[in-house]
Amino acid sequence: MKKRPSVKYRANFQGALEPRVVLSGVDPLIRTAMLAAEVQPWAPRHAQIRNLLHTQSKPGGSASALNLSADPSATPVIVYRGRIAGVTSGEVTLTFRVYDRSRTSVLFQETQTVAVSRRTFNVSLGSATPGGIPPGLYAKGSARFVTYTREGSSRVSGTGRIQPVNRTYAILPGPPGATGAAGPIGATGASGPNGANGQNGLDGLNGATGATGAAGELGATGAIGATGATGATGATGAAGSTGADGATGADGATGATGADGVTGSPGVDGATGATGATGVTGSPGVDGATGATGATGDPGATGATGATGATGATGAAGTGGLNASDAIFSAASNAAYTGIVSAYTPVDSASATATTFIIQSVGDKIFVMGDINNITLTGLASSQTLNLAMVVEINGTVQTSPNGIQTTVALTNVGTFQVSLSGVIDGFAAGDIVKVYFANTNAMALVGSTITFGNVMTTAIYIPAPAVG
Repeated sequence: MKKRPSVKYRANFQGALEPRVVLSGVDPLIRTAMLAAEVQPWAPRHAQIRNLLHTQSKPGGSASALNLSADPSATPVIVYRGRIAGVTSGEVTLTFRVYDRSRTSVLFQETQTVAVSRRTFNVSLGSATPGGIPPGLYAKGSARFVTYTREGSSRVSGTGRIQPVNRTYAILPGPPGATGAAGPIGATGASGPNGANGQNGLDGLNGATGATGAAGELGATGAIGATGATGATGATGAAGSTGADGATGADGATGATGADGVTGSPGVDGATGATGATGVTGSPGVDGATGATGATGDPGATGATGATGATGATGAAGTGGLNASDAIFSAASNAAYTGIVSAYTPVDSASATATTFIIQSVGDKIFVMGDINNITLTGLASSQTLNLAMVVEINGTVQTSPNGIQTTVALTNVGTFQVSLSGVIDGFAAGDIVKVYFANTNAMALVGSTITFGNVMTTAIYIPAPAVG
């Protein structure tokens, strides 16, 4: 295995991993793993990656469960995400069966109605069964397989694989309590003061004119009137015959001048005279001041939408993503060293027998993150040195060459100690079978003394080499 540069205790994961793994893509699992490396040790950062893997489980494939403490009131369930053909959306009743590794023995069976959206559904197996998932479902630490069949049909609608991790605990709501009795009616409040008088309303409209009354009776005849005035003088009688002409009288005095006569109407206009010659052109006047800018006109109507451009060429193939089957979680409590301890003895013997990774190509890598807390030394010894490392086992052979993911802890019998390690391991050959676990790299003789590890948690993620596109 190729030797990597030393990565010190509490190594900066982002600085060590980013130059060695293709992290420029948009894969959210890698970005979350980098963020998790800077979270304080223990359960929170392990839970971050497990939560992400749960949301990225392959449709119809594996499901991951969180390692959470079981509340006494909680029900153990397995959260599973799957796909079903023939149902785009709506509800469908499915019967789920969980089988052992050989797929011959049914370990658990349950029927639930699930909501389907875009042919995908989520279900909490065990939530419809009293007591939830049986405690011994993962007794042998092997993967389990699930099938689901639609109601009224014997044909299997889908299958999936469930990783051998701890169960999820869900607090399911209990039955609603009885409705409480109605409270007594409160006393009537005192009457409020009278409001102020409102203003007088407007005068109403005049009524319509009444009908004409009936004609009254004829009155009594009046008294005789007084004698009328004398009538006008009668017409003059006819004129007598004309007498003889008399002598001409003297001229009378000149009469006064009569008043001026009325002014006569205007005479007709004379013909228009000929047009005079054009005068000499005057010199140009001084330019006037520039007028103020006129107001902006209303915006013109929006032009017609242009034709859709041609489809661009297909981009290069992205790098391979990760899924839940690419990660292994391990957790143990109260593991211990005592007596004669050989070199490379696992801190947690269960993690040394955990599921292995099978390397597909020489460019594949494994990111590993581990935490141990509450390390204590008890017994006769007052001090002891631990050389803890993330040990790699390839094809059943422990690799003794240091890989840089290691630290030294000087224990004393006073107080507790903790360790946090992370880094990337590479240099594998295609077909290698790989395990990674916590171990002490030096032999020890603990005579009358014991080293106890309160909590041991490891997370290993298989990172395939980028696809060539």
